[in-house]
Amino acid sequence: MEKLEETIQFIQRLWKAESPFDFNGKYYTASQTLLIPHVDPPPLWLGGVSDKLLDLAAKYANGWVGFEIRCDDLAEKVKYLHDKLDREGRQSSELSIGHATRVVAAKTSQDAIDITLRLGIKRDYTAPDLPRALQGHLLVGSFEECASELASYIDAGTQHLIISPQPSDRTHELLEEYKDKIIQKIK
Repeated sequence: MEKLEETIQFIQRLWKAESPFDFNGKYYTASQTLLIPHVDPPPLWLGGVSDKLLDLAAKYANGWVGFEIRCDDLAEKVKYLHDKLDREGRQSSELSIGHATRVVAAKTSQDAIDITLRLGIKRDYTAPDLPRALQGHLLVGSFEECASELASYIDAGTQHLIISPQPSDRTHELLEEYKDKIIQKIK
């Protein structure tokens, strides 16, 4: 995380510099550096669930993405981020919150479970001895159940949902189907 933080510090300074500057860090050194042509800085998003990464997001980022974590764990991460933003002197509105997950949805829960069995994936797919907040969790269920679970992520503080329909070789087709059966129901 130390190297990531230095990378962020260097990039953000590079984006904002109007004249050449020197940078002497532990990992990077630059002499008389200037970005030409000058560009407006793009939004910086960080993803991950460790406290250190959340600290970096609160200090530097415009957005944070949790990946395949349970809704109640996401709510805890959002609270942590808001508290950390406050300590950094930033407003909660300065950091967008996202959540990315794979989704296996079908007409019935059993149909969705059958799809996961055919694909060889599990709803809870990481080692059970990992801390709960680090355990992977994907959405599996009927269209209605998946819409309800995605809506609960919004209630927990997510502003951006990134869904990856499974199986991945049918993404375009499934997104068309999910548009009416899931996405429209959570707006």
